[in-house]
Amino acid sequence: MMKMALCFSHNLTEDQIRDARTNLGIEEFIAMPETLAAAWEQVSPEPDVPADTLTFTLAFLQQATSAGDYVLVQGEFGLTWAVVDWCSRNGRLPVYSTTRRDYSYDTAADGTVRNTHTFRHVRFRRYFNGEGEPV
Repeated sequence: MMKMALCFSHNLTEDQIRDARTNLGIEEFIAMPETLAAAWEQVSPEPDVPADTLTFTLAFLQQATSAGDYVLVQGEFGLTWAVVDWCSRNGRLPVYSTTRRDYSYDTAADGTVRNTHTFRHVRFRRYFNGEGEPV
C-alpha cells in the first residue's frame, strides 16, 4: 500500500489528493501529529533551524513510513532540505507540489493596492540532487 507522509503547513487540496491517488498510487495520507504540524507551520527565523522540530519530524517519518513511501516536503528551507536529505538516505521518495500562479491587482480610488495571488496545484515533482537525478 503506497503512503504519503505530509510535511508541510496546510491541508491537501482536492486536486492534490486526486493527483496523488491517480499518478502516484497513494492509498493513505499520513498527517504529522498536531503539535509537530504547528511547529512546522511557524518556524522562527531566530537563531538556527530548530533542532527539536527536525528531530521530531525525522522520528515521525521513521515511525510512520517505510522505504518506497512518498513524503510531501514543503516549508522553511532549512527544515525542508534536511528532511529531503534524510528521505534520500532512507529510501523515501520526497516530492513537492508544483503550482500555477495567477497574479492580479486592483488600485482603489484612495490609491491603495490590493494584490491577489491564486495558486492551483499542477502536479507533484520529485526533488533532484546536484546531478539531476531524483532523490
